[in-house]
Amino acid sequence: MSIYINFNLKSMFRLYKNLFHINPANREITRHNLYLTFSATRLYINLVNLKGLNCCSLSVGLLLKFFKNKKSFKKNKLLKILLMKYIRKLLIVADIRYIDLYVKKTPVFFNELFNAFTTPIIAPFFNPITKTMYNDTISTLSKQACSIRLMIFMKFKPYNFMKGHRKGRLKRKIMRRVVKLNRICD
Repeated sequence: MSIYINFNLKSMFRLYKNLFHINPANREITRHNLYLTFSATRLYINLVNLKGLNCCSLSVGLLLKFFKNKKSFKKNKLLKILLMKYIRKLLIVADIRYIDLYVKKTPVFFNELFNAFTTPIIAPFFNPITKTMYNDTISTLSKQACSIRLMIFMKFKPYNFMKGHRKGRLKRKIMRRVVKLNRICD
């Protein structure tokens, strides 16, 4: 499994290196936006630079072809955690230090996914840029691999009752019957 992830990491970095070269002198200024979109028990990850160009787009389907149980495994929490570890590895290899995290829609398993993103990767991996083995557990003691400057949740949470939209003839018919049966005289 790690062989395939390292191969995909190399190809993703080649694409990233060709499109968006980071100047080492301006490393403090450059930061990227990481969008986590949760929809229908799925997770979509987009890495966007400050110019608005999409550097990397990931979804659960990226890792799905390496497993046997394709349909039932798509909604699994472990696959989402693996995807968060993958994006952490990609940020380390691309040497992106600062990100702004945007969470769209209602997050599912956000605590576990965020912990998987912030904790160091246990197994050392090959860094294709420096051509050395990178050990995340040792290097995080000296410096932080990627720091989150800003975290924004795009969907607000209502603190009062919000009336949802009704649709369809059947719902209107049932509502009329409930109102008719529970009508109270003033």
